[in-house]
Amino acid sequence: MANKGQWVESGTQLEKDFDRTIKPMLQASVGGRFRQHCDFEVIQGESKVITFGTPGNYEREAPNLYASPKPKGTAGGTRTFEISPHPLYGHETLNYEQRQSLMANGGINEKTWFMTTLVEALEIGEDIEIVKAMEDAEPLLPAINKVGDVSLPLYHPKNLRMFKAALVYARGRFKGKKVKGDYGAWCVIHHLDWSKIELLAGGEAIFADKDYQHMTGINGMTFTTVCGVAIEEVEDLDRNYGEGSGRNYYVKPGTMWICTLDNIKVVSWEGSVRSSSKEDLLNEDTFAMVVSKSVGARVINPLGLWKFSAKPETTLAYEEVFLGESGNPVNTKASA
Repeated sequence: MANKGQWVESGTQLEKDFDRTIKPMLQASVGGRFRQHCDFEVIQGESKVITFGTPGNYEREAPNLYASPKPKGTAGGTRTFEISPHPLYGHETLNYEQRQSLMANGGINEKTWFMTTLVEALEIGEDIEIVKAMEDAEPLLPAINKVGDVSLPLYHPKNLRMFKAALVYARGRFKGKKVKGDYGAWCVIHHLDWSKIELLAGGEAIFADKDYQHMTGINGMTFTTVCGVAIEEVEDLDRNYGEGSGRNYYVKPGTMWICTLDNIKVVSWEGSVRSSSKEDLLNEDTFAMVVSKSVGARVINPLGLWKFSAKPETTLAYEEVFLGESGNPVNTKASA
């Protein structure tokens, strides 16, 4: 309560405009590009404990479970793991000149450049956490789930055939599972790798498969499916994201991840989406803004995840490795 001669300010006009605009923008966000392929859940409490097990038992005759010397069930084939979310932050600071220019142009609204980038930063952070969950699961992958020849580019017939086989296998890995769309798995691939195989002609064309199509997902985004697998083409990010030096990529050229649908559990704390701003004369007369959300991600079943590795692409040029070339190990010549 203000004393006589004093006044109380509940926030500057910029702070009020920011708070009024950013909240509905954050609430309208449904996550990054990859959440639609994952099992997402808002949780209460510190963490989410998941028990993963094999499918239930089936027998043709009624089992005598009471007299069984050993309990029959799935407990011996289950594993339990815990997912703890951690906060992600998006932030921006305007100097005095930018702040004055903003006020002269009507203040803050949902189309102001930094408002959209603040929300986008959180969505990018969530996508990176999902990819990092796949990277963390790599030591658990069986040998058959690590595919590709790193000495050859992806468009080499030897690698391309393995890649297509991995896509076809992944889409039907868990056929008993109901899916949200007309695809059973999804793949993260760098634009440079994808650009080399998209336009291949003849028998090596990846789009010769009748299952190649464009479809609209549950979030309204359109994406490509090949062999029953949703293709997520990604490009390098414009800057580093995360702590320290961070990372400016989802995946690097030469690395592709293929994952069955809903095989990554993503959790977020209830009420963790927050925002704050401060117009501060003491801090060089700046206007600082921050938004926050929590994200935790983990692969559920390593058998539903594949890492495909190939020679990293650096340019748009092709090497001479197609059928009929001497450097192609698929090509053989009869000796004289």
